[in-house]
Amino acid sequence: MTIISPSMFCTLLSNLVSKFFLEDRALCAISEDYGGQLVKDTQEFFSIVVQYADLHNLVDVMGVLSDDSKNTKKNSYTLVVYFDSNKFHGGAHNINIAVVLAHEICHFVFFYELFLEKGGVFCTDVYNKFKNSISGKLEDSFFNYKFDMHNLFNIRDLPNVIRLFEDFTTEHFSKNIIDSKIDYRSFFRHFLKHLRIS
Repeated sequence: MTIISPSMFCTLLSNLVSKFFLEDRALCAISEDYGGQLVKDTQEFFSIVVQYADLHNLVDVMGVLSDDSKNTKKNSYTLVVYFDSNKFHGGAHNINIAVVLAHEICHFVFFYELFLEKGGVFCTDVYNKFKNSISGKLEDSFFNYKFDMHNLFNIRDLPNVIRLFEDFTTEHFSKNIIDSKIDYRSFFRHFLKHLRIS
């Protein structure tokens, strides 16, 4: 069984944060973006995008797992994290955005764990097993699976933002799709330490 540790995702997190702050959009889709510690087919099976969007004041942050086969015929997924452009745009919110991304990478850790359980290789069989696992467990809208939505309730001070995101149960990430073995609170705290946030 492959051991999953938080250090395996730190390069990915750093790349997402730095690209998003510099360009208002981040894409990680090649081996270098992931840091070389994940199984080699990860970058074929997953891409990750962070961007601003008008979420119409319904939520502040939304995570969607998009099935690429609907457009590209490629049996893969793109994990997209949307930040409401009406509430987050501008450098004043960067520290809170980084905290949120640490949380969203915990969601990616779960999808990586699920990918490994289904075989961990880029092939149709693993894609089908992965899809069957999330179908019915995540809200599905035309091949887009919503896995996370948050309102920060105008919380802006760092300690309370951290507190908001560190107390989620395993089921928040796993949706009871599998018996996840990840200690998500520990991973989240590791990611904050990596980003030098406390």
